[in-house]
Amino acid sequence: YNVIGLMSGTSLDGLDIVYCELTLSDGKWTYVILDSLVIDYDEAWRYSLKNAINISAKELQKLNLDYGFWLGTQVKQFIAGSRAVRPMPPSNDELFRSYGTEINKIK
Repeated sequence: YNVIGLMSGTSLDGLDIVYCELTLSDGKWTYVILDSLVIDYDEAWRYSLKNAINISAKELQKLNLDYGFWLGTQVKQFIAGSRAVRPMPPSNDELFRSYGTEINKIK
């Protein structure tokens, strides 16, 4: 499997992107990291995410859409700038995974 994964934790330092290859052989998973990138949040994103717990449901919905668009843009730029990521047609052995910040855990 070729996987692009995203992770943003409650520290609000930024977004981690990784591209790796996962292989299942004899019931055991192995991985190879092919490329990765860390993107620091700017002050506007840090503020928006930190204060998301205090906004209305409607504002949170808009933030969710804006953040999702921003994530998509970061992934597109990562792919465009990576020597490891190969353009491939969609298939069953490609995955995309994002583990996001839980708003109620940000202090």
